[in-house]
Amino acid sequence: DLSLGKLAISISEFDLDQMKIVVDEINLSDTRTTVIQTKQPEVTEEVAEEKQPFNYDIGVAEINLKNIHGSFTQQALGQSIRLDLERSVLETEKIDLKQNRIDLKSFLLHNSFLSVQQRAPQGGITSEKDYDPEPVAEKTAEESTPWTIALQELDLAGNSIQFYDFTKPHTRHAVDFDHLWLTGFELDAEDLLMQGSNLKVNVNNLAFSERSGFAIRTMSAGIDVSEKKADLNKLLLTTSNSRIEIDAHATFPSLKDLGKTYRQASFNAKINNTTLSLRDAVYFNPALADSFPVAMINSGKIIVDAGFHGSVGNLNISHLLLKGFSETYIKASGRIRGLPEPANIHMNLVLDKFYTTENDLSPFLPDSLNLDIPDWVSLAGT
Repeated sequence: DLSLGKLAISISEFDLDQMKIVVDEINLSDTRTTVIQTKQPEVTEEVAEEKQPFNYDIGVAEINLKNIHGSFTQQALGQSIRLDLERSVLETEKIDLKQNRIDLKSFLLHNSFLSVQQRAPQGGITSEKDYDPEPVAEKTAEESTPWTIALQELDLAGNSIQFYDFTKPHTRHAVDFDHLWLTGFELDAEDLLMQGSNLKVNVNNLAFSERSGFAIRTMSAGIDVSEKKADLNKLLLTTSNSRIEIDAHATFPSLKDLGKTYRQASFNAKINNTTLSLRDAVYFNPALADSFPVAMINSGKIIVDAGFHGSVGNLNISHLLLKGFSETYIKASGRIRGLPEPANIHMNLVLDKFYTTENDLSPFLPDSLNLDIPDWVSLAGT
């Protein structure tokens, strides 16, 4: 079903003999479409093997979309997608589909809603493992020719994103990744480059609110991940309750095999003037709510300032400063060897100061313990 509003296409070159099509501008507005699939789509290995290389030279300079509404429903798989788009503008630099490269000047998306929902599949499919729409031959071809996508400016504002899997149980009052709903989603970024597993981007600001109550107010960072290194430059993230400032760098033999070779990775990280809220922690681990009094969850915070360098098996702590609750204070430095095996751990720590009070300790001790806790505790040593 399609209700087409206004469509205008400006073409500067259309030469099928030379396999070249150049579109200056596409303008589409006031359009609504609905697509419903009742049967499971099928793609055979034979069809994938017959797929011919793309030899056309196609370019599109600018695409303008306004007031677009679309929905897609795959009844056999129980999947549905809905898009309500108010305004979007895409400006390109160069599109080279033959070389798997797309260079974009800018992408703007404002005041739009995207919803992806999963319901119980129909037609004999019981799980995602029962259905793979992409044949092995096509997957192998894609792996051998990774795409390169570059974007100079990204501007997302006033958007909402929903992902709901109705086949999974719903966890309330927490960030449930099977039932996400982000509102007020904003992203201002520049110099985005994606090439295979490599990613580089400068995030000027990221902000959104999640249905659980968790919200990111501001976030900025420089991110650079490649096959042998990862850099997180000047991350500054603030939520409704926390503030996180981190500068971290790591090198490793292979990003692809990091799960197997992480012990060979080396890194250095600085955590500066960071405040972590118990309230935010409970959003991601609801079980913590059973370990703390309600008043402490709503007001409890831990201040962290620390520096680390070395590797997993040889971790050097240049400084560690923790302040938490009312009057708990830890200042330490040293070295930890042997991680991650507990039996091999060897610690050489300098405890400059540890101080806490009865008021801070009492909530963590069971009533049955019946201890006579001193008003305060102060320790230092190695």
